[in-house]
Amino acid sequence: MKEKEDENASKNTIIDSRKMRTPDVKYVSAHFNTVGGNNVVVIPKRTSNVNSTKKSNINAKKMRNNDVRYVSAYFNTVPEKNVIIIPKRPRMKNENENEVENNTNIIYVSAYFDYSKIRTKNVVVIPPRAKKNESEMIDMYNHIKPLKSLPSELCSDAYRRKTDTNTWKPPESLFRFEPLLQEYYTYDPWRILVTSVLLNLTTGVQVRRVLSNLFSLCPNAKSCIEVEVEEIEQVIRTLGLQNKRAKALQCLSHEYLYGTWTHVTQLHGVRKYVGDAYAIFCTGEWRNVTPTDKELLPYWNFLWSIM
Repeated sequence: MKEKEDENASKNTIIDSRKMRTPDVKYVSAHFNTVGGNNVVVIPKRTSNVNSTKKSNINAKKMRNNDVRYVSAYFNTVPEKNVIIIPKRPRMKNENENEVENNTNIIYVSAYFDYSKIRTKNVVVIPPRAKKNESEMIDMYNHIKPLKSLPSELCSDAYRRKTDTNTWKPPESLFRFEPLLQEYYTYDPWRILVTSVLLNLTTGVQVRRVLSNLFSLCPNAKSCIEVEVEEIEQVIRTLGLQNKRAKALQCLSHEYLYGTWTHVTQLHGVRKYVGDAYAIFCTGEWRNVTPTDKELLPYWNFLWSIM
């Protein structure tokens, strides 16, 4: 038992100095603003030995003079005598940032834009896209369907290609509040085909909204071939299936312009509805067709009533 008591006594030899303090005495830190008193003992500040070890990195803020104020450069400070503004740290810039700063005054202009009125010297003209080789375009899309492979109803003479001597001009419909979309483009068979292809499985209201922009982008079959398919997609995207429709329009334009076809029904995407519209509005062969479309049928009956 005595051995255990001696061990406990040896363990408790280190006694906290706070437990030995007198109860009637107040111990106050030197960093605290203390009012002097009889029973007040101020604990002195700890002295730090800077040269004690090589690894003793002392924070510079502890070494600062109490009478001097150190203020960040990002803070709105009123200049005073004892105010030292800590300078901003230099920010490291990436190579991309330097390129952006150097190019801020450069204006990039399309080759199709009239940039002669721009007064700055830093004008970079974006070169136009290389045009597609005409021979490559012909070989790529010249897949005219043989007439023998078509159904008999699509091989009718009513669907024959319009000749140069054909002067047919369809009369304007007087029974409708608004003309059919094909009536606006009777002067151009290619536009009749494009309009009719887009109207297939689509309402006239939807197609009416995009035709003006489409024909501004592609006023003829040649321009429809040369323009990028993504540009056509952007114009007709509200119709849905814009990727498929845009490629179909370009394929139709290739075959229409460069193909050796005798009947319009040989062209890509042309079936009975588009063929009937071509016969009614382009060649004047309306008597040799019997349309079943709800929009073409009233106009076809109108022709019978006045002819």
